[in-house]
Amino acid sequence: MTVVIEYADSEFKLVFINQGNASRKIWEFHNSWGWNTLTWILTENDKRTKTIEIKKLRNKAWTKNGPSFFEIPAGSRYVVPINLKDSDWEIPDEVNTLKDKALIIKISLEIPRSPESEMYDVFVGKLDSNEILLNPPHNWLPAK
Repeated sequence: MTVVIEYADSEFKLVFINQGNASRKIWEFHNSWGWNTLTWILTENDKRTKTIEIKKLRNKAWTKNGPSFFEIPAGSRYVVPINLKDSDWEIPDEVNTLKDKALIIKISLEIPRSPESEMYDVFVGKLDSNEILLNPPHNWLPAK
């Protein structure tokens, strides 16, 4: 399984590609099992000296929660739109220092083993996306 970032018209999509012979399951990102599994990694293109990680909010209050997942059949793709401006992300103040720089973007998915991942046969492990280079302006970055 691979994961690819697509960027067009100021929108990001995370594309999961299952090249295997069996379907694969990934936690949905709106429940506590999938909530903290994605990390954005923003790196200055100039000598790659500065990297900032953006993760989901740590103190999410769950009013309704259950271990839901999406399933990717063998040989298929599954597309998830991702938006840093949706207020679900902890945006570090250092993001302001990157707004006028060329950035290399990568997204990392890391799903830890749990009783629920074994019960529902959900993918466990780490996947890093491709890297994409984006030049300013970065209107997709939230204002801080």
